[in-house]
Amino acid sequence: MTPMAELERKLSRIPDAPGVYLMKDSAQSVIYVGKAISLKNRVRSYFARSTTDRRPAALHLSSKTADVEFIVTRNENEAFILENNLIKKFKPRYNIRLRDDKNFLSLKVDFSHDFPAVVPVRRMRKDGAAYFGPYTSSVAIRSTLRFLRTVVPFRVCSDREFRNRARPCIQYQIKRCSGPCCGLIGKKEYRADLDVALRVLRGEVAPLQKELRGNMKDASARMDYESALRFRDQFRNLERFTATQKVEVVRFDDADVVGLCTEGGVSEVAVLFFREGKLISSSPFAFEHELDPEELLSQFVLRYYGERRHVPREIFLPFAIGDMKEIEGFLRKRRGGAVWLKVPRRGDAVRLLDMAQENARLTLRASRGVKQIAAGIAESLRQTLALRHAPLRIEGVDISNTGGNEAVGSIVHFKEGEPLKSRYRRFRIRTVTGSDDYAMMREVLVRRFKRGRDEEKLPDLLLVDGGKGQVSVAVRAAAEVGVEGVDIIGMAKGDTKSDMIYLPGRSQAVELPAGSGELHLLQRVRDEAHRFAAAYHRKLRGKESLSSPLDGVNGLGALRRRQLLAHFGGARGLKALSVEEIARVPGIGPVLAGRIHSALRGQ
Repeated sequence: MTPMAELERKLSRIPDAPGVYLMKDSAQSVIYVGKAISLKNRVRSYFARSTTDRRPAALHLSSKTADVEFIVTRNENEAFILENNLIKKFKPRYNIRLRDDKNFLSLKVDFSHDFPAVVPVRRMRKDGAAYFGPYTSSVAIRSTLRFLRTVVPFRVCSDREFRNRARPCIQYQIKRCSGPCCGLIGKKEYRADLDVALRVLRGEVAPLQKELRGNMKDASARMDYESALRFRDQFRNLERFTATQKVEVVRFDDADVVGLCTEGGVSEVAVLFFREGKLISSSPFAFEHELDPEELLSQFVLRYYGERRHVPREIFLPFAIGDMKEIEGFLRKRRGGAVWLKVPRRGDAVRLLDMAQENARLTLRASRGVKQIAAGIAESLRQTLALRHAPLRIEGVDISNTGGNEAVGSIVHFKEGEPLKSRYRRFRIRTVTGSDDYAMMREVLVRRFKRGRDEEKLPDLLLVDGGKGQVSVAVRAAAEVGVEGVDIIGMAKGDTKSDMIYLPGRSQAVELPAGSGELHLLQRVRDEAHRFAAAYHRKLRGKESLSSPLDGVNGLGALRRRQLLAHFGGARGLKALSVEEIARVPGIGPVLAGRIHSALRGQ
């Protein structure tokens, strides 16, 4: 049976039921995942000769599809969830991707703890905790935490730090924490302070300001001037916070406004977040795709709000999408309350939608301008260094070790002049003992080249941190694996203390003009590779320093281990004791004492 006949046979068997379909190419790779209320109608519409669906995306997908699989679900809600999971799993070429599928940061408050902390997390889970967000960047979430702790002090430390602390930390000294770890505040008082912070996160700023003003007057009337001063400071901090909110739309208490701009196969989506009638944040998303605007917007809304992040009551869209009612029903279940997808025709909503559209348009134009600059720099590098390709994709490699201990390597990836962190890789050195940087460099590059060759994901240019020796190692590693077509250069300080570029087969290094875009780009790649490797190295060395020779002693729990080390002044003091002396410790018998004694001596 021919492939086309097999495809026709599968299409004839697709049921008239809700579910998810997976389109595959001739290599059996998933190229598109979609959902449908009726699988039969939706999938067959792509291939019917008399189809009225003339969308470019539909025509393009039908020509690329060699096989179709389907999964039937019980209802549309299950289809939405399954589609989202399959897109994240397969990362199909013709589905949109959101920021490398990473979730935005949110703030988590775990009320099962006597003194809950407010901590940033990436995933919202159904664990009974309260979540606030999303925040579009780590800068935004840190700024929010700093502000909240100027209003009321609360802890942000981990539960482990909280349990092991014996005296207040610096945060208590600067009045950013009330010291619950050391019993300096009771549960009731701590919860009262925390409730103020949570009300700010919920957007209840105006009523809170009114209460604080009343509390300040009451405390002053009682001549409790210390409390009055505290309420005054909280009120003023909240006042400064509200003064920074520039755009006010009184009737939009909980709404997002989505703008979309498409030019030449590239689209930009801009989302404006409104809470308590104020514009609190915005976030841009760029997509290179072959979808029509309606399909792209539908996928975006489903993917973006389908995660366990905050779903607002109202979502304003620039135009209607075909499955609005189904998506509304799906998001209502996610939110646990009413959700409305709207296309505004008049009033404030139209003005705000114009603002979102303009944000999307300006961001798209700016990003395309940046790409043109990056392409120019890449072409200049190609000509100056006589490279085979204009290096639009550059990878930097670096080695970090201290005397060969916990040696690691890093690979960072830059696309069109910007870091692409989903392609970053880090390596623990497996085969090299001692401090042999060349051998470590070879191991890392051989592993990287093998993976890239198998996945057909190799850069245009590889930049190694070093001179002629490191470049020669990189060239030999590429030849060993059979990789061709990748330009390799090195960067190191020359005699003039300037960064010099070293090329294979050339005795003289090349000095790029100081302050040039070409030199700046290569320096960014080199510095980022060094930062990434050093951070991983510090992490591994930190774990090594925190380990104890008693960690693996059978029968010795974590609590008793900490008590022993604290009582005898650490492992050194404990090591000086005999088996009999250790056995006299309450709860430690002769057998366990023997195990402890042997572990401390590495036996």
